[in-house]
Parts: sequence; structure tokens; C-alpha cells
Amino acid sequence: MNGLHLNHCFPLVGEDYALLRQNPDRGFRLEAYLRLGGGDAVFHPGLSAQAYLEEQLVFYREENCRLVQLYVYLSEFLDRPLDSHAFSQLEAYLETLRQKHLRALLRFAYEEEADRKNGPVTAQILAHANQIGMWMEQHEALVYETVAALQAGFNGAWGEWHTAKHHHSGKKLMEAVCQMAPARLPIQVRTLPIWEKAPNQEQGRIGFHDDYLVGAHFKWNSDRGRLWNRRERTFRALSRLRFNDGEMPWGKDTVYQKGRIDGLQMLACCANHSLSTLSIAHNYREGGGSFNLLRWQGETLTPEQLDFYRCPYHPSYFTDGSGRPLNRTVFDYLCDHLGYQLHLLDCKARRDVKSKDFTHEICFTLLNTGFALPYTLSRLTVSISNPAGRVVEYEASYQPEQLASGEKASFIVPVCAEEGSKLGIRLCHPLAPAFSARFANAVPFENGCNMVGIL
Repeated sequence: MNGLHLNHCFPLVGEDYALLRQNPDRGFRLEAYLRLGGGDAVFHPGLSAQAYLEEQLVFYREENCRLVQLYVYLSEFLDRPLDSHAFSQLEAYLETLRQKHLRALLRFAYEEEADRKNGPVTAQILAHANQIGMWMEQHEALVYETVAALQAGFNGAWGEWHTAKHHHSGKKLMEAVCQMAPARLPIQVRTLPIWEKAPNQEQGRIGFHDDYLVGAHFKWNSDRGRLWNRRERTFRALSRLRFNDGEMPWGKDTVYQKGRIDGLQMLACCANHSLSTLSIAHNYREGGGSFNLLRWQGETLTPEQLDFYRCPYHPSYFTDGSGRPLNRTVFDYLCDHLGYQLHLLDCKARRDVKSKDFTHEICFTLLNTGFALPYTLSRLTVSISNPAGRVVEYEASYQPEQLASGEKASFIVPVCAEEGSKLGIRLCHPLAPAFSARFANAVPFENGCNMVGIL
């Protein structure tokens, strides 16, 4: 028997989908830089790291990004330990992110250019990684609240594991990275061969950051651009269950097809790579230019095109509040489908007559029509607020991989509830509950809960 008076659990329509762009650990991200020791923004002389971040937040104000690719350069410490001042700078920057409700994809690096002029020896990298690991352990709460993922970094130009001054053992570096990263923190690597160098017991939390996406197979892709061979199939299978980032080349540096990237092919690429995040600093309007992302704002998109490229979507995405067809662009779709997009398909409350401990079972089903699973959101609860305002949350048996792209998952959660209690569903980060997901449904979103109805 259904004992639940549902709120309007209809799908969002039209422009209401923009509400989902604030969901955590998904969507477009900025790019920022911090040089430890100096405190500057590295490639931007005269600007402090914080000043550059503020500048980027203003420049991309309309996009309202909540994620930042943060490069932390250790170039001042090529031959010496990190000092207390360096760690004070790192802490202050992460505190700035926390105050601004931003999260970082964090990468440590030394070599600022692909010139092989200055770089650390392996022993120095390992020593720094050990120092950073101890600091992260001491500041675990700050790290979990402000860092969405740690990228392997350290090695080569921009921490991308190529053109390094010195040769480094990939296996030793990956062991060090995995040891320094807190146990619940996702890790990202540049390519599949790097992933293979990680300790077996750590590979389950390691995703990818593909730093050269052009909408087609290319030699600098994370899968090394190999089409339909064993390695590419392995990469796709792994990516589907990982937290992944991507970026296109800078607009002026795009060597593929004379700088033009096909928008539809790029959407298919993002879907195939199961991207949660994508750089908006690249190939958009950097330096006052006009590049592919900007061009895609004027390219209309149809459901038939998405079907052809096997890209996920919900039918309501292409309708307005009156059920009439709605124009969408390639840019719109990319904004809305990076990461996860979760739909509550149904929700029922039934009397639990077999239990002495619970009064009801809450039964609901979620569908993900985004590119990727909600990797960092591994806590799913049912919230019961009784008429007096007392709130109790009940844990669902849940793993993020149940909600990989295109997947539908059903849950049954026993609860104790009296008549008139409000029912909410929360999907959040286990150690930072403020980071919770709004569903693609027309229900109130209060204190991180999707308010489904009243018992």
C-alpha cells in the first residue's frame, strides 16, 4: 500500500535543467596555478595565485564553475625539502577554495615547460610526496572538503609524465602518489600505461585526466588513440567506473584538423570517456579569441543526433514546460551532461508489517542520464522529518557504480516514520555532506535533500 503523498516528481523541463549545473564534482572547471615558495600564479607575472583565481572567477562568471584544476608548482624546491612556509601557502589556498565553495583537481608539478632544463631527481620527488602525504593526513578534513581528486603529477612538463629532465620509475612514483593520497580520495593519471604501473590494490580508485581531447582518436589521448583494440576497450571499461577529467588543447594550439573540432564527435568522445569534468579554460575564449566551445553555443542539437552518437539524455531535456520541442545546442548539452544527471523515476512507501524495528519501507528508483557515475557521492540516505521537526537519516545499501551512465538502480530502505513526516532523499559525499546532488525532478531541494513527499 502506498502511504506517500508525493510532491511533483515530474522530470525537470526546459531551462530548469540549469539548476543541476551546481551539483558537486561535475561540469566545467577552471584552471589555476600556485607556486609554493613564491606564491605567484606561475605563468602570469605580477599576479598572486589568489588574485589570478579571482580574475578567472570573474571572467567565467556566467559559467559559474565550482571546480578548479589547481597546478601546484614545486619548482622552488628542486633540491631541497618543502618548508613550513610552502605548506602555509598550500593551506591558505585550500582555505580560499573552501570559503568560495570550490573544489580542486589537485596536481603537483615541477617543470613549467617541455624544455628539459630543470627537473628533480626521483629521490627528491619521493621525499616531497612523503612530506605532502603527512601534511594531508594532518589536514584530512580540509583535503576532503576542498579536493575532488589528486592527479598523479610530479613527473615531466606540467606534471603530464612526458619530456622530463630526468628519467623516473613510474612504478615508484605511483606507489608514492597512492601512499600520499588519503584512502577515500580519487586519483587520476594521464594514460592507461601509467594506470598499469599503480599498485594492484589501489587501481580501483584511479581514473584518468585526458589532456588532449579533439573529438576523435589521437595519439595523445589517455588510451593512446588506439581504435577498437584490447587497450582501448580496457580503457573504456575502466573509465566507466572512475572519476575522469578532460581538456581540449588551447584554441591557438589545436593542431588537429586546422583547429576545428566537430561538436557532435566531441560529445561522443566525452560520453565514451565517461567524463565528469572538462576544462572551460581551453578552446573557448582564452586570450580574447573565439574557439570551438564558443562556436558550439550556436550549433543546434537534436535527439536524433544524440541517438546516432549513442549519447545519453532524458526525453524531457528537449521539451519546455508546455511539452513543446525546445532548442538545445552542443554547448548546452555538454554543460548539462558532464558527470551525472540523476532522475527519480518512482518512490513509494509501504507498511513494513514484518518488522518490529521499522514502520515503513521506502522504495525508489534512480536513473543516470549523464556521462559518468556520481563517483565521489557514495552516501545515499532517506531522511525522515517528523511533524515536530526531528530528523533521522537512514542509510541505503548503495555503491556509485550502480549508477554508471545509462544505469537504473532500485533501493529499499526500512524507516521509522509517523503520519505527516516529510520524506527526503540525499546523495552526498560521505565525508563532506554539504556536497550533495539535486535530482532532475521538480521537487524542493532543501538542505541537500530532495524532498519527495509526505507520509
